[in-house]
Amino acid sequence: MVGRHRRRTVARAWGLLACLVLASTVVTVPAHAVPAQGALDARTSVTGTLAAVTVDEPGTFRALPPTRLLDTRSGLGATRAASVPANGTITLQVAGRGGIPTTGATAATLNLTVTGATRSGHLTAYPTGTTAPTASTLNFTAGTTIANLAVTQLGTDGRISLHNGSTGTIHLVADTSGYHLSGTPTAAGAFRVLPPTRLLDTRTGLGATRAASVPANGTITLQVAGRGGIPTTGATAATLNLTVTGATRSGHLTAYPTGTTAPTASTLNFTAGTTIANLAVTQLGTDGRISLHNGSTGTIHLVADTSGHTVAGGAAPASWGEPVLVDREQGDLSDVACVSAVWCLVLDYAGNAWRYTGTSWVAAAPAPSGAVADLTCTSTTWCLAVTSDRRTMTFDGTTWSAAATLPGQGRPIQVTCPTTTFCAVSGDDGTVWRLSAGSWTADQVDSGSIRGISCPTTTFCMAAAPFGNAYVWTGGDWVQHQESRLGQEIELDCPRAGLCIAASNTDAAVYLDGTWGQEVSLPGLANGISSVSCPTTTFCRVSDNFGGHALWTGSWQPDVDDVNTASDTVCPTTTTCIGIAGDGTGAVMVRFSTTETLWTVAPPQGRPFDVSCSSRGFCGVVDERLSSVFLRDGAWQAPRPTQTDQAWLLSGIACPTDDFCAATTTGSSNDFGNILRFDGTSWSQEYDYYTAADLDCTSPTHCVAIKNGSRTVLWDGSTWSQGPGTGTWFVTSAIDCTTTTSCAAVSHYGKVSTWDGTAWTTPVQVGGTAYSDWRISCSAPGACAIAGVDGTVALLEEGAWSAPTDITTGDVGLHGISCPSEGACRASADDGRVYTLAGGTWTSELVDPRGGLRGIDCLDLDYCVVVSTAGYATVRS
Repeated sequence: MVGRHRRRTVARAWGLLACLVLASTVVTVPAHAVPAQGALDARTSVTGTLAAVTVDEPGTFRALPPTRLLDTRSGLGATRAASVPANGTITLQVAGRGGIPTTGATAATLNLTVTGATRSGHLTAYPTGTTAPTASTLNFTAGTTIANLAVTQLGTDGRISLHNGSTGTIHLVADTSGYHLSGTPTAAGAFRVLPPTRLLDTRTGLGATRAASVPANGTITLQVAGRGGIPTTGATAATLNLTVTGATRSGHLTAYPTGTTAPTASTLNFTAGTTIANLAVTQLGTDGRISLHNGSTGTIHLVADTSGHTVAGGAAPASWGEPVLVDREQGDLSDVACVSAVWCLVLDYAGNAWRYTGTSWVAAAPAPSGAVADLTCTSTTWCLAVTSDRRTMTFDGTTWSAAATLPGQGRPIQVTCPTTTFCAVSGDDGTVWRLSAGSWTADQVDSGSIRGISCPTTTFCMAAAPFGNAYVWTGGDWVQHQESRLGQEIELDCPRAGLCIAASNTDAAVYLDGTWGQEVSLPGLANGISSVSCPTTTFCRVSDNFGGHALWTGSWQPDVDDVNTASDTVCPTTTTCIGIAGDGTGAVMVRFSTTETLWTVAPPQGRPFDVSCSSRGFCGVVDERLSSVFLRDGAWQAPRPTQTDQAWLLSGIACPTDDFCAATTTGSSNDFGNILRFDGTSWSQEYDYYTAADLDCTSPTHCVAIKNGSRTVLWDGSTWSQGPGTGTWFVTSAIDCTTTTSCAAVSHYGKVSTWDGTAWTTPVQVGGTAYSDWRISCSAPGACAIAGVDGTVALLEEGAWSAPTDITTGDVGLHGISCPSEGACRASADDGRVYTLAGGTWTSELVDPRGGLRGIDCLDLDYCVVVSTAGYATVRS
C-alpha cells in the first residue's frame, strides 16, 4: 500500500531471553534438602541486557522500564500489607499495569523475589485460571532473600497466580521489565511461550537413557526438539531452566548445541550439596539436541524444564491437517434394492455400493455416509438411502447427493418411496418422517416405535408398531387401525393400496381393505423375520434371520427354493429374488428350482482402532478387521491384511522403530487371541495367546503384552515367553511402557497395575468401576493418564492419582490418549474432537467432523496422528 510500511528492526527476536546476556550474577543459596520431586527447579536471579523491539509480530518482546507490581510488605499490588500464608496463593494483576497493555500481551517478564521466609519451600508462578504446574519458579530457604527471572503466561483477566509451597509465611516482590505480544508467533526470532514442561530428570531417567547421575567431567545429550511443545523442526533455540542438585563436588555446568565444541563459558556454577538453577537460552544442535557438561570432579543430577522456544525463519505453527481416507471400511452387506431382475443396488454398513447389471456386479460410487439403515429405489436413476443417525442421500445411478439431516431425534429404521417426490421413513421413537414437496416433515405417530412401513402410493401407507398398533396414511393424516398382536420386530410390504402383508417372529397377518386377518404361523421359518417382499398382489416372500423363507400366493406355504443363506431378500419379480447374507459372503440370486451365487464380497475390513508412530516418517495403524495401514515418508500406503482368519479382531499396535511393529488380536468371542510381528515388509504370527488384550514395545528387543486376566507375555528380541501375572483377575483394557522396567496397565473396570520388569503391583481403583474401554498413556515412570468412554480423565502425578474428571461436553466418550511429556496430553473423542492438556488446562478442537475418533499417538504436542472408525487419519504437524 502506497505511503504505508511496517517498521522492522534486526532485533525482531523475542528480546528478553534471546538477547539476554547470560553471564549471570548468581545469588548463592545455602545448602538445603532437595524438595519432593516436581517441586525442584530451584532458581537463581539472573541479570542481563534487554534489547528494545519495535515490531508488531506476535511473540516479540516489548522492553519496559523496570516497574514494581507487587510488594506484600507494603501492600502494593495486594489486597493488604500481609505475608503470604503457608501453602497460600495470591493473584497479581499484571495486564494494564507497569506499561503492560490491558489486551495484546500473552506473557510478562517478571523478576520474582521471596524474602522473609519462615520455612524452606518453593514458589510457583502460573496463569490464573489454570492448574498450578508441578515445576516451581524458585526454591528458597528460611531467612534468605532470593530472586529469579521468569516469563509467565497471563491468565484470566491478565492475572498470574503465585503459590507459596512451604509450611511457613513469605513475602513476595514482583518487578516487570517487559512483555510478549499475543498471537501466534511465526516471524523468525519470535518467542513462543509454552506451559512449563519437564524434559530431563536424571534422578528418574526422564529424558535420559537411564536413571543415573552425570559422572565427573561427563557429558549427556538431551533431545529438546519434538518435546514439551517444541516442534521437531522450526525452532532455533529453547528456553530452559537448568537445575543442578545432589552435587558431590563444586563445579560448573555448560549447556551448548550438540554437534559443536563445548564453549569455555559456563551456564551456572554450583557448590557441593546445594541445589541451584539458572535460566538459559540454548541454541539447538544436531537433531534438535543440546549437550550438558558436568565441569566438576564429582557426580551431579540434572533437571531441565522448558517454557518456550524461538521460531526459525518463517516457521508456521503446528496445526491439524485435513482428514485423509486411508482405510475405507468394508463391512457386511446391509441392504439391497431392485428395480428389475437386471438392476439392483447393494450397500454395506460402511456405505460402499455395488450395482447388479443382470450379468455381473460392478462397484458403484460409495455413499457419503455409512451406518445405512435402509435403501429403496424407484428407478435405475433414483434411489434413497437413510442412515441410523437421521441422514438421507439420493443416488442418480452414477453419483450420490450430499447427506441431508432429518428433523427430530429418533433413529430411522425403514424407508419406502412410491415416487421420487414422496417417501416415508419409520423411526424407533414413534416418528414417521415424510418427504413431500421437497421437504421432510416429522410426524409423531406412536408413543413407542414404528418398525415396518410401506407406501405403494402417495395417499396410502401402512406403518406398524410393536404389539398391536398399525397406522394408515390417508393422504392427509395418520389413522390408527387395530392390528393383530404380532410380535415386536415387524416387517411388512404393501403391493397395492389396501393390501399389506406383515410378519413377525414366526407369524404373519394380511391387511385387506381396512381389516386385519387373523395371524397364522408361517411354515419353515425360525424366530426373527428379516424381510417381506411382494412384487405383485398374489406373490410375497418372507425371509427370516437364519436363511429360512416362506411364500404367500393367496395362502401360506413353505418356499421349496429355501436358500438357507440369504437373510434379507427383495423380489423384483415373482421368479427372481435377490438376497444378501449378513456375514460378508455376498449376494445370492434365487429363482424357482435354482439357486445361484452371484457374488462373493471381500472380507470385511476397516474401522481403524489404534495407531503407533516411531517417528514423523513412520506410523502404523490397525483396524478392527485385521488390516494394517502404514504411513511412510508422508504418504499413506494401501491397507494390507495381517492374517486371514476372520475369527480374530486386532486390538492394539506398537511400533518402536520404522521396521518393527507388534500387534495383538483377540477372538471375536473374547476367548482367544495371538500376537503378530511386522518386520518392515510383512506380518507373521508369533505367539498364540489366550485373549491378548494389548501390548507395548519400548524397542525391537522389548515388548510386554498382557491378557484379559493376569498373564503376561514378554519379547526379548528373539522369542516370546510367558511372564508373571498380576496375581489377581485383571480384565485388561490397555498398557503403556516407558522403559524396560516401567509399564502401567488399566483394566476395563478402571483399575491400574504397574510393572517394574519383574512383577505387577496390586491393582488400585483409579477410574470409574463400570465396565469401560479405558486407555492409558505414560510419559515417564510415575507420570501417566487414563481416559475412558465416560469422558473422564485421571492423572498420576507425584505418586498420586487424581480423581476422574469429565473433560468433555455432554455424553461424549474418550477412546484414545497420548501424553508425550508430563502435563501435556491429547485425548481423542467420538465427537471428532481432540482434547488437549497444556498448562494445567484442558481445551478442545474439532479435528474430524465425521466423529468416531479412536487411537491417537503424539511424539510431542506438535506432531500427532489420530484415526477414526470411518477410516480417516488426521496428522497434526
